[in-house]
Amino acid sequence: KRRMFYEIYKRYKALRENDSSSSISRLVGKVVSQPAPEFYISASSAKIIILKARKKWFEKKAKKRQQSF
Repeated sequence: KRRMFYEIYKRYKALRENDSSSSISRLVGKVVSQPAPEFYISASSAKIIILKARKKWFEKKAKKRQQSF
């Protein structure tokens, strides 16, 4: 997370030098909408997301099976 926030701050500072009249929220919004240089999610967070999606898929599949009987 620290790298992600540092990258956002670094990009914000670069935009601020070129456009000092824009607000902080507008500049940060521009930074956040730019593509990220790397994927900032941890392996454990990715695992949780995958497991939750897989659980929903199995529940949906089981529900369809129940409805067909």
